[in-house]
Amino acid sequence: MTGRILIPLAALAVLLTGAALSHGQGSGEAECRYGIDLRARKATEPEFTKETRKFGVEVYTFGQGGDALHLSEVGSVAVVPGKLFKAEDKWKEPLWQHGLTLNVRPVGEKDWDKGKKIGLEVYKDEMNGDLIYINEKGMLATVPAKYAVATDKGKPKNPTYKHGLELKVRKAGEKDWDKSKRVVVEVFRDENNGNLLYISDSGSFAVVPDKLASKSDSGKDPTFQHGLDLPARRQDEKEFTKDTRTFGVEVFIDENTGNQVYVSETGALAVVPGKFAKATEQGQTRPPELRRGVNLRVRKVGQREFSTDSPRFGLEVYSDGNNGNLIYLTETGEFAVASPRTE
Repeated sequence: MTGRILIPLAALAVLLTGAALSHGQGSGEAECRYGIDLRARKATEPEFTKETRKFGVEVYTFGQGGDALHLSEVGSVAVVPGKLFKAEDKWKEPLWQHGLTLNVRPVGEKDWDKGKKIGLEVYKDEMNGDLIYINEKGMLATVPAKYAVATDKGKPKNPTYKHGLELKVRKAGEKDWDKSKRVVVEVFRDENNGNLLYISDSGSFAVVPDKLASKSDSGKDPTFQHGLDLPARRQDEKEFTKDTRTFGVEVFIDENTGNQVYVSETGALAVVPGKFAKATEQGQTRPPELRRGVNLRVRKVGQREFSTDSPRFGLEVYSDGNNGNLIYLTETGEFAVASPRTE
């Protein structure tokens, strides 16, 4: 196995030199395009009611033609590559598509009855045609409009279970695997639109179109690629310090699909489609590069304007030196990954 990439704080300061780093709103690094409110039922809620929780979501872009970030009021982030994102000027309300309930089993468990059930909703963003998945905890995933398939009118279809993965993840600072945590990831196919859903026992999940997988196999173990330690400043931290929280992240190839899976010590997930994934060169492991850091705000449900009580999150943008992917990491430990090879 390739070793973990560690970045001491002193070395991290060197990486910041010359970077477009501004840990504050209004720096010009991120532009808020629009906000939406999304409802998400619990797995135990068969219908939407007045008690169903709503989540505020903001959509930001980074520079002209940059990636589009969807950030929820709980600090979850999803990304649509910039060349696949084009928003209309006139605001339109998102259109609900269908709901799903996914089951995630504990580590080492084969019995589905002992699994954790998590409710998800699927919306079409009428501003651009993207699909937005949101779960009952406010965690997000997106599918660009180019690959989005609308749900057929009528009764939605249940998801199909494909396979499961148990991924070993080291905590930040750990080089050895002896004390590594195991994270369960279940993989389902959304039969309403052909998307693959990867979901961990923390509730974090990622979505990629099945047609962008590079393989169609089953029963194969994942292949480890490399590990990363990624610090994430809180919104009130201007500089990296010894108290800045660092998240351990491992990268694998799901050999059943060819998709590239990023998983953190908290169970946070991101997935790069197999057709755009670049494997790590053995013996050539490279450290991540910090591109920028910003603070982003999210309006709460029903808020028309940002206010002093609007949640604010620190967000770091890293380039994975092993494959060129961009990693968008919030202070909560949730993250999204975009490949430069996206078509």
